[in-house]
Amino acid sequence: MRTWRRAFITERCGRCGKPIETGAPVQEIQPLAGLRRPKLRCVACADEAEPVDLPALVARQIPMTPMAHIRTGLDTLPLDFKQRQMGREPGEDDD
Repeated sequence: MRTWRRAFITERCGRCGKPIETGAPVQEIQPLAGLRRPKLRCVACADEAEPVDLPALVARQIPMTPMAHIRTGLDTLPLDFKQRQMGREPGEDDD
């Protein structure tokens, strides 16, 4: 199946190897079985002329979500192993 689209990123033509700039028309040739990646052709190497009604490339931005701070062992208070060996819990008074 042959379809036309705009290049999302800078890609290379599968026939001549020229770089295809972002937003340039690209012919995508999808294999029948779908087991391989689709082949790309630039306008010069394509078998048919590019369509005149090909829509412009719309840049999509993925919204960033704020990350929650997760406490790890590195930023928590260290254990006082000497007091634990004596049988005292942290915060107990000396009697």
